[in-house]
Amino acid sequence: MIAFAVLIFVFLGSVEGFSTSYQQCTYDTTKMCKPAPFTAVFSTVSFILGAITSVISGFLGMKIATYANARTTLEARKGVGNVCGVRVKGEESVLTGLTLFSGPFDLTRILLS
Repeated sequence: MIAFAVLIFVFLGSVEGFSTSYQQCTYDTTKMCKPAPFTAVFSTVSFILGAITSVISGFLGMKIATYANARTTLEARKGVGNVCGVRVKGEESVLTGLTLFSGPFDLTRILLS
């Protein structure tokens, strides 16, 4: 992950030779654009934060799924009747967590667009 972060910083920062001076924007010549190192820093930080949150959500999701599967297996030993109810409860917890945590980000994206 660190290697990719360094690559992102180097490739985006070296667009203008790591120049820290403001230059005219190519899409709108009446405005001044920020230097490439600023873009490189913010992109690198965004990449690292995205990777960390992805690892955390993957870890928690696997913990919940493993716990739900273990509960389903234990109920299956007792009989087939309760297995579907336990399985559905495990799936509900994952879907509820996904909805709760992804909803604010979707709402923010809609409001900012």
